[in-house]
Amino acid sequence: MKKFKIFVSLVLIFALFFNLSLAQRPRIYYKSPTPPPEHPTRERTYDVIHIKIEVKLDEKQKTVDGKVTTKFVPLRPDFKVFELDAAEMKIGKVYFVNGKPLNFDFDSLAQKLKIYLDRAYSFRDTLSVVVEYFVSNPRKGLYFIQPDSAYPDKPYQIWSQGQPEDNHYWFPCYDFPNDKATSEVIATVNKNFVVISNGKLLSVKEDRKRGLKTYHWFMDKPHSSYLISIVAGEYVKLQDYYLDIPLEYYVYKTNAKYAKLSFEKTPEIMKFFSEKIGYKYPYNKYAQTIVEDFIYGGMENITATTLTSTTIHDERAHLDVSSDGLVAHEMAHQWWGDLLTCRSWEHAWLNEGFATYFTALYFEYARGKDEFQYSVYNMQRTAKFADMSDKKPTVWNRYFDPTDLFGPHIYQRGGAILNMIRFILGDELFWKAINYYARKYEYQNVETNDFKIAIEEATGYNLKWFFDQWLYKAGYPIFEVSYVYNDTTKTLRLTVEQIQVADSLTPEVFKTPVDVEITTKESSKTYRIFISERKQTFDFSVNSKPLMVIFDKGNWILKDLFFEKSKDELIYQALNASEMIDRLWAVQELGRMVDKKDVVDVMMKLIKSGEFYAVRQEAINNLGKLKDESTARFLIDVFKNEQDSKVRRSIVEALKEFKFDFVAKFLAEVIENDKSYYVIASAVNSLALIDSVNRMSVIKNALAMDSHQEIIRTTALRRLSDFKNTKYEKEAIDILKKYSVRGNHPSVRITAISTLSIFADKEPSIKDFIFGMVNTPEFFVRMVIYNVLGDIGDQEVLNYLKLAEKKELDGRMLQAIWDAIARLERKLKG
Repeated sequence: MKKFKIFVSLVLIFALFFNLSLAQRPRIYYKSPTPPPEHPTRERTYDVIHIKIEVKLDEKQKTVDGKVTTKFVPLRPDFKVFELDAAEMKIGKVYFVNGKPLNFDFDSLAQKLKIYLDRAYSFRDTLSVVVEYFVSNPRKGLYFIQPDSAYPDKPYQIWSQGQPEDNHYWFPCYDFPNDKATSEVIATVNKNFVVISNGKLLSVKEDRKRGLKTYHWFMDKPHSSYLISIVAGEYVKLQDYYLDIPLEYYVYKTNAKYAKLSFEKTPEIMKFFSEKIGYKYPYNKYAQTIVEDFIYGGMENITATTLTSTTIHDERAHLDVSSDGLVAHEMAHQWWGDLLTCRSWEHAWLNEGFATYFTALYFEYARGKDEFQYSVYNMQRTAKFADMSDKKPTVWNRYFDPTDLFGPHIYQRGGAILNMIRFILGDELFWKAINYYARKYEYQNVETNDFKIAIEEATGYNLKWFFDQWLYKAGYPIFEVSYVYNDTTKTLRLTVEQIQVADSLTPEVFKTPVDVEITTKESSKTYRIFISERKQTFDFSVNSKPLMVIFDKGNWILKDLFFEKSKDELIYQALNASEMIDRLWAVQELGRMVDKKDVVDVMMKLIKSGEFYAVRQEAINNLGKLKDESTARFLIDVFKNEQDSKVRRSIVEALKEFKFDFVAKFLAEVIENDKSYYVIASAVNSLALIDSVNRMSVIKNALAMDSHQEIIRTTALRRLSDFKNTKYEKEAIDILKKYSVRGNHPSVRITAISTLSIFADKEPSIKDFIFGMVNTPEFFVRMVIYNVLGDIGDQEVLNYLKLAEKKELDGRMLQAIWDAIARLERKLKG
């Protein structure tokens, strides 16, 4: 298979890699030259009632000695064959729960276990079948973490990751989301281990003679099989509560003192969601467990979320880093994904789009409307970028692997779609519909039309037109807006035209209500218009010449907007618009006019004001274009009295354009004295850029500095690319090689390898050096290696990649390989 081309640059991917406000890990996405195959909702021949998993886990041998009992009801008459999903395991015995043996065939290639029943059964029967099995070193589903010579301090750990369809790699099951059952996990482990699983802990039994403990967890509410989970390792449990619901935080002894910084908002988040949804948290406990080498940011296993250990951070990192977004996202899934679960991955936005939007809603509650608007703005920006690069609808059943769907089209675009539904319905009806939807479909599987029907039944609104254009189509409107004021008639004529290129996926016209605010010296009024044609005009009576006209007040609509305005109107809007997001838009537009003194004065005023940080950051970015001494001194003066590390960081980033000795001296002082790791990292970047004479010294000093998620060290490593074709080139290559090998933090290796590849055309041995690490066990490091080999590889590498395609199982890794193969084949053909 050939797939191409990446639409997210490596720089963007790995700059975002450790952004803990996102639950999904950043990744590379690809276009396919041919459409992927369709995947309709899987047909069922039986209904699972209960799954009982009994496993003995050996953390050193990486084995699972298991037995799973599946209780089910046939859905068809003359039911003779019971089929389970199972992969890369040895099947021992299969029998009814009463001990009567059953014949079976296990097709490992097809990943199907066919069990032949002793006679025909019907939908009137309830059956229980036991499968005994053995798994050694599973490649998916269950992960065994161990220390080694490169990482001797890494703990022994075992953790599962079932989504999307991976649990059948560690226990036979029906592994598709359109069935729900209760479950229990009985796990025997090393006596020093704690086992965390779903539901309620019924018992812990210790076998002192054998040095083992057995944990028995029971989940009494029905759920899809991918939500079954297990984590085993050495943990400290921290206890909290929301009302009568136990909140459990499983962390390490070494970082327990910092856990509060990550998890302290958990009760508040649960309270907010329970009250706003109008449906109390539906389960008997909620656990959050950190694990090493997690291949996602977080996973919403029912009652037992698994999180990357990097979510724990110290007080200094807390100046810039918050786990609140990750905690809120996974918590939201307990309703949207667990209580209500998409029937097939085609409708995965009902899980991920909801969790993304509800995270923003929590920010609105906890941090205010400005933060909410900025969250939505970033959703929209990400969704538009994805659509330009890989256009597909939000509801989409074409994929090679289900993980192909887990990207901006369902997360950020899904969140932006919910925001527009809220705009159409208004707050009162939106929350009425949300409550109705949750209660109508509790503990059930849902698809997109179920949500549309719930809205209609709760509010009377038939939003078929909306769902058709936003969920079953792709793209977004591009508006070209202008207005003319007639002083004689005291009327304003607004012209709105949609200029997006229509195609089979993108509508020619996006129908939508829009709020238009018209401000004169006497008053400000907001009018709601409805866009239903490619080009429309709207007339408004006004009392005098407008000072400001805002199209889509509050930025509710996913769109691009071209609205030419005068400098004076933009200045007025930047200073006076009632919505932060409309002020931000005006500041962005003024960036094209920053050579004008009055615009500079406005930027300086905003920077020194108590304005929302994103507006101030945009104003700082605008001033960064000036590159003159007085502006540099102004920015430095602001920095010295600024408490917000985000604003300080923007200032030092802007100063990279100001090549003055006093700026270099100031940046050196920031590196020496600032409390924020991230401000220091930005200062390192700027100083290395403007002080070319001392650049290597700046970088070496930074490489000696520890920081949260290695933000300082990775920033310094990226700057080594500046030494290509200089006398320091060999030294830069040697440094990058040093930080590329195992033993370094994964984010350091990712940055070093990516930067090192830039030098490969000058030094052929670099290809061999990187190729030599292609089997590294670290997931995201290996993905980067595949990616860069697509640029610097040769025929030998191409041959290897075609073999690697057959051994890698993760859909994300396969996409990286396919893309690398496509690029290499084009390169070798010349």
